[in-house]
Amino acid sequence: MLLDRVKVFISHTGASSSNEALTSGTPVVCMPFFGDQDDYCARITAAGAGLPLDRRTVEVEEIREKVNRALTDPTIVDKANRMKSIMNCGGSLKAADLILKSYAVGIDHLVPNYVHLPWYQKTALDLRITKFVILVSLPFLLYAAFRCVRGCVRCCCWRKSQKPLGKVKQKSA
Repeated sequence: MLLDRVKVFISHTGASSSNEALTSGTPVVCMPFFGDQDDYCARITAAGAGLPLDRRTVEVEEIREKVNRALTDPTIVDKANRMKSIMNCGGSLKAADLILKSYAVGIDHLVPNYVHLPWYQKTALDLRITKFVILVSLPFLLYAAFRCVRGCVRCCCWRKSQKPLGKVKQKSA
């Protein structure tokens, strides 16, 4: 990589340039323009491996000051080197080795539990049927409860002034 020989990298912090800078341990002065560049710049500055610039308000003096600070501040250089050690974890050979090892050993422990559920639980059909039954039967249950309460009220709370239901006496002529 060419960045191994670079002391400070002024970048728009796109994905490739950010990864190359972090892999080589080069401090970055970030000036994002759009898309994911803001996110990369925020992550690099949060890690302490770089300093941000705002493209809308940037001045020549600010660029000079941030480049000098990235060159001379030992914490920024240390954080950039720390990122280098994190990023250099084996590369494609390590990835290929992990893939082959997982193929040989198996990856059952990585399979999520929902894979073993029956089809009606995967699609939540059991929950949908339960919800449907409750929603359809609720009006009938409420109606039956209303009728029951109304019958109890009529039976127990009937006014005494009213004539009881039953045989009606007829007048004899």
